[in-house]
Formats: sequence, C-alpha cells, structure tokens
Amino acid sequence: MSEDRLFEELVQGQHARELLDNPVFQEIWTNLEQQIVKELKRSSPRDADGREKAILMLQLLEKLKSMIQQSIDTGKMASLEITRKQTLLDQAKQWIGRDGLIRSN
Repeated sequence: MSEDRLFEELVQGQHARELLDNPVFQEIWTNLEQQIVKELKRSSPRDADGREKAILMLQLLEKLKSMIQQSIDTGKMASLEITRKQTLLDQAKQWIGRDGLIRSN
C-alpha cells in the first residue's frame, strides 16, 4: 500500500476517533437512540410499520457506529504499518554507511 494511502487512512481513523470521543456527538447519539427506543415502546401492537421503521433506524445507527469503528481500526492498522516501514528503513540505514556501502561486522 502506498505511503499516501496509509497516511490518508491514519488521518481518517484519527478523525473517526475524535468524532466518537466528542461529547456533543455522544449526547446527540444517545438522545437519538433513546428517542427511537421510546417510539418503539410507545408503538401500538397494531402499528407494525411504525415498529419496523423504528427497528430499522436503530439498525442504521448501529451500522453507522460500526462503520466509524471500522475507520478507527483501519487507521490503527495504517499507523502500525507506517511504524513497521519506518523501523525497516531505520534498520536499513544502520546497515548502510554514509558512503552507500554496506557495513561489515
């Protein structure tokens, strides 16, 4: 994977983490989820369409949270890959002298 793509995934993951950690986002999320659950509980047993819509909204919320978490996880993996590549580069630099020749032990 290219360096640019790794850094892009890293930044996206960081933004996703900031979003989930944001107190305003958390409050809005909780309020919305509670509102949907209340509507579901208040729905009449004969209101199958209303209950189905509420359930679909809850499923959509969970799917959204899952996608945000997936972005966070992808960012973490990108960070690990960037670190691994940097470590390999640093190791290679230790083996190569300033004159470009491989050092012998």
